[in-house]
Amino acid sequence: TDAGLIAIIRNCPNIEKLNVCELHKLTDASLVFVAQTLGSKLVKLKVKDINLITLDSAFALGEHCPNLSKAVFESCVKLGGDGLVHMAESCPLTYLDLSFCYKVSKEHLDIVINNLKAKSSLKRFMSLGLGFSPITVELLSSVPSLTHLCLCGVVELNDAMVDVITRNVGLNLIELDVSGCLELTDVACISMVKHCRHLEKLGMMNLREVRGTELSRLFLDKR
Repeated sequence: TDAGLIAIIRNCPNIEKLNVCELHKLTDASLVFVAQTLGSKLVKLKVKDINLITLDSAFALGEHCPNLSKAVFESCVKLGGDGLVHMAESCPLTYLDLSFCYKVSKEHLDIVINNLKAKSSLKRFMSLGLGFSPITVELLSSVPSLTHLCLCGVVELNDAMVDVITRNVGLNLIELDVSGCLELTDVACISMVKHCRHLEKLGMMNLREVRGTELSRLFLDKR
């Protein structure tokens, strides 16, 4: 509960890494307290499958945690975009996971990515199940620091978008996952092979229009 987490933080005010997963009774009250109490000491935060937190938690993190570099908000379905925008403006995030945060609109997502692009810090970005616009693709393709990119279940993602992303940031990508992006065909595979020369992990599950024969050159690479 909120009372339990608040008690832990009150008695352990030097925590740098905090995981709070599947604690379904937690609300903004406890995460705001976490942000206010840990402040600049908090570097990594993982929040998963907590349905009651909203933009207030993200806003508090942006307000009080200037050293936060990793933020995971997987399946936080009420987390609003305005708070994330403030957090992206204020925190030097290198790792951001917004998977299944369905309340984050395309417009807010674009602003978040644009803010992080300006910092040149973002290395890992995960957005399973979120909606993308052409602007989102353009912004992601202009983040040269990206090394890990997970776009599973992005229904709008097509071959042309993959080409834009891989052509611009593919050389630095170590991991790429486009599983469940049903618009993709072998044309996307050609772009990956051509531009992603340093891939060590590639996720392509549940792609009905992909045969994969174009990927043979990647499989011959020892990485």
